[in-house]
Amino acid sequence: MNKPLRLFCLIILFTLLSTYNPRTGHDNILAFFPIKKILIEGNIIIKESEIKNELNFLYNNSLLFLNTKDIEKFANKFDFISTLQVKKIYPQTIKLIVTEKLPVAIFIDKKKRFYLIKNGDLIKYIENKTYSKLPNVFGKKDKFKKVYKILDEENFPTSMINSFLYFEIGRWDLILENDIVIKLPNSKERMAIKSFMKIKDKKNFEKYKLFDYRINDQLILK
Repeated sequence: MNKPLRLFCLIILFTLLSTYNPRTGHDNILAFFPIKKILIEGNIIIKESEIKNELNFLYNNSLLFLNTKDIEKFANKFDFISTLQVKKIYPQTIKLIVTEKLPVAIFIDKKKRFYLIKNGDLIKYIENKTYSKLPNVFGKKDKFKKVYKILDEENFPTSMINSFLYFEIGRWDLILENDIVIKLPNSKERMAIKSFMKIKDKKNFEKYKLFDYRINDQLILK
């Protein structure tokens, strides 16, 4: 053990022993390296004040004896938190690095709204400018995962999509900007999307607003 580290350990040991009291020993230990500051990074949707309110109990507890895994569990209280990393910064600070879930659409169920992530899970809807232009999804959310996965894998510019409309026969309409509609088939959706990607920027197709792929191996334009 090098000298600076050994000296540091001895100081800690001496402080713990010198402040120990059989009646209030636990409280004194908790006061060693007391937490005075909580830093939050990476949050977009979740307000910093909300996170700090949940962690208010940490103040004046010992940074030295803090179990970071216990703090990471608190992330379950927030729908938007995907992962949470906790770092100790001596002598009196903890830093939380938040990774939020990334919404890709807004699911509309009657009058209620939810954020949708890629795997089809729902997140409580919160008004936020960052996600104000996400496309709306009307229909079954459990069917959304499949069609979005195809769009993602084919590098479809999803920012062009205003709405996803699901039909009970098992297919989707994609409503794009400039009132362009893509009618996907109830199977072979990938082939239809690939076809559209090849022709969407060609001048010959600029005048068309409807791209209908519902009939196998056919494209109807209007």
